[in-house]
Amino acid sequence: MNNKSLLAFLVSGLLVTQSVSALEWGDWSSDVTSSNSHADADKTNGNFGDIKNNVDTIDSALNESIQKQQTVNDQQKMLNDRQNATNVKQAEWNENQNSVNSQQNAVNQQQSTVNANQANVNNQQGAINQTQANLNNQQGAINQTQANLNNQQGAINQSQANLNTQQNTINQSQARSNAQFQDSITQLNGDLNHLGNRVDKLDHKMKRGFASQAALSGLFQPYSVGKFNLSGSLGGYESTSAMAIGSGYRFNENVAAKAGISTNTEDFKAVTYNAAVNFEW
Repeated sequence: MNNKSLLAFLVSGLLVTQSVSALEWGDWSSDVTSSNSHADADKTNGNFGDIKNNVDTIDSALNESIQKQQTVNDQQKMLNDRQNATNVKQAEWNENQNSVNSQQNAVNQQQSTVNANQANVNNQQGAINQTQANLNNQQGAINQTQANLNNQQGAINQSQANLNTQQNTINQSQARSNAQFQDSITQLNGDLNHLGNRVDKLDHKMKRGFASQAALSGLFQPYSVGKFNLSGSLGGYESTSAMAIGSGYRFNENVAAKAGISTNTEDFKAVTYNAAVNFEW
């Protein structure tokens, strides 16, 4: 049964009850064919029309109210959802706030320690400031002494500058003398080296010459008349050696000739030679 039918049923029952009561109070007959009964029926039909109109109006208002209530319920649900989300965020915020409070308490304890330390530092700073004042006074005396020393140092510096000028003059003269002496030493060393080289070369040449002469002296003279001979020899002097080759011819028993050539065995550059004629009688 819908709301509209229920409402019509209730109103109808109420009107029937009112109609019966009216008949009893008016001493009317219960005969339905009487004129009073017809009048009451017409009146009841009119009431039923009014009731129907009222029921339609109430039903429309009730439907509108139900729709509004549904809208309100939807809005309330949305609000509840938002409130739940807000509650979750509030719980998270509360948890974060508790953490922050704990951290703040730790910071406050540390700040108390820092404040106590700062108080100690301030007390020590007072003593340090007094010590610094004493040091400043001593520094003033030191600065004055330093100023006096600086004035004396200026005079010393001037004297040193004069000495430096004189020393530069002496150094320049000494440098010129040293240069001349060094040039002389260099020239002398060059001459000695050149002379030593010449002596070494001469000694080497003499050794080669002695070796070549020893080699040449070893060549044989021809003995048979009308015969040529060819001979070779090896000679040396100390660590130098030479080799020689020669040839001769005897014209007769009284006259003979020979010639020879010798070179060292080191580089075969130096050459020594001889030629001779022999007379016998």
